[in-house]
Amino acid sequence: MVRALILLVLAWRLAGAEPALPAAAAVAAHLDRHLVAAWFPACLDPDGGFHAAFARDWSRREEPRRTLVFQARMTWFAAQVALHRPARRAEFAAIAGRGADLLWRRFWDERHGGLHWEADAAGRPLPGEKHLYAMAFAIYALCAAGEADGEPRHRERARRIFAWIEAHAHDPAAGGYREALADDGTPLAPPAGATTWDRIGGRHGGRSMNCHIHLLEALTALAAADPGDDVRARLREIFLIVRDRICTPGGMHQWFAGDWRPLPGPCSFGHDLETAFLLDEAARALGCDDAPTRAVERALVDHALEFGWDARRGGFVDAGPAYGPATALERVWWVQAEGINGLLLMDARHGAETGIYRHRLAGLWQVVERDLADPEHGGWRADADGHGDGSKGHAWFAAYHSGRALLNLERRLAATAR
Repeated sequence: MVRALILLVLAWRLAGAEPALPAAAAVAAHLDRHLVAAWFPACLDPDGGFHAAFARDWSRREEPRRTLVFQARMTWFAAQVALHRPARRAEFAAIAGRGADLLWRRFWDERHGGLHWEADAAGRPLPGEKHLYAMAFAIYALCAAGEADGEPRHRERARRIFAWIEAHAHDPAAGGYREALADDGTPLAPPAGATTWDRIGGRHGGRSMNCHIHLLEALTALAAADPGDDVRARLREIFLIVRDRICTPGGMHQWFAGDWRPLPGPCSFGHDLETAFLLDEAARALGCDDAPTRAVERALVDHALEFGWDARRGGFVDAGPAYGPATALERVWWVQAEGINGLLLMDARHGAETGIYRHRLAGLWQVVERDLADPEHGGWRADADGHGDGSKGHAWFAAYHSGRALLNLERRLAATAR
């Protein structure tokens, strides 16, 4: 009897010490201060695009080139602010519309079609390798901008990009897409006996997890904006490739040969978490939110929790082997953001059977508030450990991962509070 009472008291004390989830209003306030107010109007350029490079105090740094990826991500985020902040809809729908128009004006190749990877500081597109990773983000952004401002031209342009990559990059024999293309749309391959590398670190002629999960994301958005049979058929193809070829019980393969043979490499815990979320969105769009898909999604999140969660500091580290101690221990901002999405999904499904997802989510929120958010200047730091020069923005550091995660968390908390 005495022992039982001691255990009850201990359990009560431990429960009281556990971090709690924030209220939806607290998440909304965090988003409005550290993302919306921090980035806007600081990032706005007169031509409708977005400046990427900022110091810790949000003073501008020189930006010799503009990338399609960054411009698309900020266009997408502006559209999401318009859609989820009614009082600011007109303001941010206009920002998203201008950003979407700039994507087309600055990056579309009028001669060959497709979108260039980057432009110079004056806005002139730079020829060279075109990559489907960047074009996927352009489709994603254009669909969001069309939803925000109601202009059909954004959806029509997203359709044209899809048609171009279908004509030049789809591989009917092996499935999926060739990722890196010359200016004229010819797939790039290395010279005989050599290895050359593409814009996202993969081998020319190969396939990547990273490109295909973002094509999955883009096609999910395009299928909602323009649900043609061709888009849905390709969405289903890429969904099955991601679920059944790229995902494994031990995380995901990152790199593949052209015939989809997996190549050795570490697991990326942030991509585990992000892909669980993207698979769920695609599965619901396709009407195949079934037990096999849910099992894969849970395995991805559980793998990240088992091998990527930092038990001492909280949050997720970057990467490591499939089964073993993590080797890249940085707690990068985008990995924490995708952790929010993955943990939210699992708690919604399995919270009645286990509290682990909610507990880790609450701990992750503490990392965001304590280690990522800058209380002096606003915005998120690039990582939770103070590495680097404190920059608040660069070509790969936009408001996309963090914005999606915080909007998702805010909506879910508001729904459960009702």
